[in-house]
Amino acid sequence: MTWLKGLPFPSVTWVQKPARELGEKKTSMNTPEGRCRRIASSTRSFPKLAKSAATLREQYGFRGSFSVRDAATSGYIMGDLSRSINGVHTRFRFVHGHENDPLETVERLIIDANEGNKVTVTSSWYGSVSHTPGVQARAHLFETLGSLTHPRGEMVISVSSTGDLVEDNKYWLEKLRNGDVAGLPIEAPGDTIYDTEIPGLANFYHVFDTDLDDSMQRTLTDGDQRYWVEGIRFPDPEFDSVQAEQENYRKVVEFNRQKAGDLWTPADYAQLHTVAGFRSGSVPGTAAGG
Repeated sequence: MTWLKGLPFPSVTWVQKPARELGEKKTSMNTPEGRCRRIASSTRSFPKLAKSAATLREQYGFRGSFSVRDAATSGYIMGDLSRSINGVHTRFRFVHGHENDPLETVERLIIDANEGNKVTVTSSWYGSVSHTPGVQARAHLFETLGSLTHPRGEMVISVSSTGDLVEDNKYWLEKLRNGDVAGLPIEAPGDTIYDTEIPGLANFYHVFDTDLDDSMQRTLTDGDQRYWVEGIRFPDPEFDSVQAEQENYRKVVEFNRQKAGDLWTPADYAQLHTVAGFRSGSVPGTAAGG
């Protein structure tokens, strides 16, 4: 999978047939036909999709169009943007989801958007899994992500860990233990409700602990797959320099090196601001597990 620096994609990006990096440099997942299709999907934020499209057009030379169905009662394919460089054809397909669609419908929509194929790379960054209230609902979502990803494909699910929103987490955990959550979607440790930047508007958010390990197990669809967890970011203040960002990265790399092959504990999750669960379609004969 390749990344465009600074591209403001929404929470979930589905990728099929990653051919070569944009330009001339090849990746290890190239295909002879030199084609790359990416599916950018969002249930709520049309402005984010529009911003992504504008960036692709203005900064990267993509062409094409997509349309919005204001009265849509279900998710739909909005359209495509594409470009060709040095024989490599890259196409972004935009999908506007609908919050009332069941996950089975969402899975079918993504697969239809990918010409009837399961996707090769699925990534979610601070997205739908954390904003989904309900233990069973989140479990079903992880299962769906695993199901629509090709058995030999890759998954990266990045979420907040218990080192993030620490005070909010303590507050809601105490209310949960006291039974003071009637009428609120607070079911399990890690469930929080926080105030957004919009006055008077609160939002549900789940910060993960060892339940990420249980969730990643649900993405496994055959015995040749494996999953693991890695740290992404320590809870330092917002970076004010490249040096500060690189120092945080250096600490994360060292932390992951020390934890390689070990089962994560609650204390491990509490050290990190952001973590990610990975699922890989290993070569046949490799045992599944964390």
